Amino acid sequence: MKLLLIILLFIALILENSITTIPFTIAILVVSTVIFRDYSIFLLFFIFGIFLDILSFSQIGLSSLFFTFLVFLILIYEKKFEIYNRYFIAFATALSSLTFLLLFQRGNVIIQSLVSMLISLVLFEIFKKLTKKQNTND
Repeated sequence: MKLLLIILLFIALILENSITTIPFTIAILVVSTVIFRDYSIFLLFFIFGIFLDILSFSQIGLSSLFFTFLVFLILIYEKKFEIYNRYFIAFATALSSLTFLLLFQRGNVIIQSLVSMLISLVLFEIFKKLTKKQNTND
């Protein structure tokens, strides 16, 4: 399952830096943090944030810092809110994508945030079905 996550992150890095500026990594970050609820995700997204900064020729470490802070916020509010549902995924992805796009001064922030939110909802449903299937096979 984590191998699928790493493959998706590599695809997202390639797409974000070559074809579009839609923050695919944020959609994957929110969904994977909610699905796995594991602290090893901090390191994974910190490393992918550095790769994103290097490939996009921006200041190294800013995306990593943002991703780490976002994972921290989601895991902190895990006990206060029900995070394993579509509404939280949609809200968290839209808000974090909007913040990311505004901080890093990219255009069409509303449209890109909505597209990122839709992608995260699709990914959430896919990961939910995969984890159910994996749990029934165990």
